[in-house]
Amino acid sequence: MLIKGEIYTTEIGAEYKCLSDIQKGLYYELERVSDGWTIYAYNVRMTEDGKIYWAYSTGGWWRRKNYD
Repeated sequence: MLIKGEIYTTEIGAEYKCLSDIQKGLYYELERVSDGWTIYAYNVRMTEDGKIYWAYSTGGWWRRKNYD
């Protein structure tokens, strides 16, 4: 469903970049564009207007940014 490298918007307006499709869509590694917060999102769905949402997430960490 989601494509690695693409950016998607949630129903509340946050943008997430799809970093990987783990186990053929079972869950996705998503990084919030605004601050690098990264999660594993399970049971991701897309609304008719292209917004995404998920049943629950696990993990949750700040992806290290290169500040050099």
